[in-house]
Amino acid sequence: MRISLPFHQHIYQSDLSKGIDISIPLIPGSDSPKCFFAPSFNVEPVKSGDFIGEISAGSPVNFRNIFINPHGNGTHTECVGHITAEPYTINQCLTEFHFIASLITVMPLHTETGDHLITEKILNEKLKDR
Repeated sequence: MRISLPFHQHIYQSDLSKGIDISIPLIPGSDSPKCFFAPSFNVEPVKSGDFIGEISAGSPVNFRNIFINPHGNGTHTECVGHITAEPYTINQCLTEFHFIASLITVMPLHTETGDHLITEKILNEKLKDR
């Protein structure tokens, strides 16, 4: 499906059937992305007595527990609920879902303290010609 999107005196066109997957999968036991001291993402079969929820272990079905830290496993997505006393979810905060965006790759600044920072200057340099 082809679409046209007018935005600031420019018409953007896209073929929605030709998306590009930029996701990073979470794979148990791998070096999947995580932040700080978050535990690693893990998946394991449900075990109860002699039952093991894994076809490869003789079960008729795969029946698995998934252990994930929603904030720390995967690519780090922020929400207001990360910095407020009240619990918020991202779907409570976002009421619009389609945006004009630029995808950029940045390398963080490595500081003497061992921190890795993405500064406004780094972002502005990458976005100056967009």
